[in-house]
Amino acid sequence: MGRILIGTSGWTYKDWRGRFYPQKLPQREWLAYYAQRFPTVELNVTTYRLPKEHDLVRWAAVPPGFVYTVKLSRLITHRKRPGEPRAFVDNYMRAIAPLEPHVANVLAQFPPWFARDDDALRNFLGTLPPHHRYVVEFRDPSWYVEAVYALLRERGISLCLHDLRGSIAPLVVTGPVLYVRLHGPVRAYAGSYRRAKLEQWAATIRALAPRVDATFVYFNNDEKAYAPKNAVTLRELLGV
Repeated sequence: MGRILIGTSGWTYKDWRGRFYPQKLPQREWLAYYAQRFPTVELNVTTYRLPKEHDLVRWAAVPPGFVYTVKLSRLITHRKRPGEPRAFVDNYMRAIAPLEPHVANVLAQFPPWFARDDDALRNFLGTLPPHHRYVVEFRDPSWYVEAVYALLRERGISLCLHDLRGSIAPLVVTGPVLYVRLHGPVRAYAGSYRRAKLEQWAATIRALAPRVDATFVYFNNDEKAYAPKNAVTLRELLGV
């Protein structure tokens, strides 16, 4: 069983000031503060725009061992048939190349209107360069079938386990990492998980982690800084 790394989906939320970040801490110092407390974070901004050079320099200034999961651009994942054309993937990979020493995973989050289409998925996976670990998150439950799991296993792609209502992922391992996104106990991106629920997730992670090289858990319930609070509790429960 490899490392278990727990963090949050992003770190630049304004309402974290005074709740997670000290009230007077400048926002430019938030990443350094975060990285002293957690070993990983999801880099969400890459979903909406390609990073600029000054972004990459700032993001690379993290402690040794701190790693990112970067999200693929919506220009790639939210097309009618993701992966067409290949140029979008190539441009994205070139853009994040300077950050590669700190990149643990690349996450493809598909939209809820993207229903099962094995050919489209196969085409998309074929556009991905081989030197990264990839994770896919489905938002339509039609994808949760054995044929899709087999395709992911064949390509060494990890299925994201998540708890978003309407498309909750089954506890299936398909790739080299166990990847969990916790979007919120009541509604998306809101609410704080009860300790009993976090204990359930801790038990699940203990059961599945021996089957993978590494485990990543990200809390996406960013409202009122519940995400870092819950992340701390889960780390304590798992002793990491």
